[in-house]
Amino acid sequence: QRALDAGAALERFRANVEAQGGDARVCDEPSRLVDAGLLETRVDAPRGGFVVRMDAAEIGRAVVSIGGGRARMEDAIDPAVGFLSEVKIGGEVQPGDTLGLLYSRNQAQAAESAARIRAAYHVGDEPPAVVHKLIKEVITA
Repeated sequence: QRALDAGAALERFRANVEAQGGDARVCDEPSRLVDAGLLETRVDAPRGGFVVRMDAAEIGRAVVSIGGGRARMEDAIDPAVGFLSEVKIGGEVQPGDTLGLLYSRNQAQAAESAARIRAAYHVGDEPPAVVHKLIKEVITA
């Protein structure tokens, strides 16, 4: 948190962007990354309960189908499209709550992909017995 507050994290990110040949101006103008042509589609919970499982592979395939990855090696990747999950496993939802936001190029893609992602979320009446924690390593330099 101190690194974020002091600006050191941003400077480290800027150095990483530059080292990879990117445009470091995005650090000062993040809106440069926003593609105004994207559609934002809410993916809503079909019912109330607890998210007990997500089929991450199916969510990935749904994102690939809108250009967010490759089905074949020669496929182009659209780095602007994708899915932002807002509910984790174990999270409680009400019918119609937002599970996440889908970013796509056209309405037909959005409708099909959103349906696939919605079906990939499994909502049950009880919370899962075990919610695995993300394992992470803190790297200091």
